[in-house]
Amino acid sequence: MVDAYSKWIDIHVMNSTTSEATIAKLQQTFATHGLCDLIISDSKEFADYVKLNGIEHRTSAPLHPASNGCAERAVQSFKEGMKKIKEGTVRKKLNRFLFNYRITPQSTTALVPSELLMKRKLKSRLDLVFPNIEKRVQERQQKKHYHDKKSVNRQINVGQGVFARNFAIGSKIKWIPGEVIKQSGPLSFHIKLPDGHVIRKKYYITSHQSTKLRLHKQRK
Repeated sequence: MVDAYSKWIDIHVMNSTTSEATIAKLQQTFATHGLCDLIISDSKEFADYVKLNGIEHRTSAPLHPASNGCAERAVQSFKEGMKKIKEGTVRKKLNRFLFNYRITPQSTTALVPSELLMKRKLKSRLDLVFPNIEKRVQERQQKKHYHDKKSVNRQINVGQGVFARNFAIGSKIKWIPGEVIKQSGPLSFHIKLPDGHVIRKKYYITSHQSTKLRLHKQRK
């Protein structure tokens, strides 16, 4: 079976080609892709089945495959492709042929069958050679989202109590309490200390949950 629009091919290994066996394979394909609008074949035996499912059925001339050119070209591609595959069982050879065929651009459409039929390309080993830009962007966005979720809230308001890092030489006190009295930049604040001094500092995150601020040396 070949889709006239996308050139997608479905091939089934069959021990019998009776109408009952053929209908069973049609149902298998329809279960994946849905019912089609039109079937062109050289047999009238399953006319009742297609009519029941609202499918238009046209017959080509028996023993004259050229009257159904699309199907005939698909048969020729299948035969030539199978001859090139030397190893494996019939089913393994068939799977390899179908996979390679479905990811290969067609001369009539210049696109691969899977892209026309399913709106996407099938991934193959060739894709491992080229970087997947979309996947790389998604991974980086996910990492940033995870980092943002783990980050401590950076919002500091005037009047908020904070701890400022004390860089005074000889002092054993590493952190001194203070109160935010002014914001002078996106991450820069003026802090009033308990002794009345006002210091300017830049805000940064430590491993502690409490807000801590790096103290600049200059004082006002």
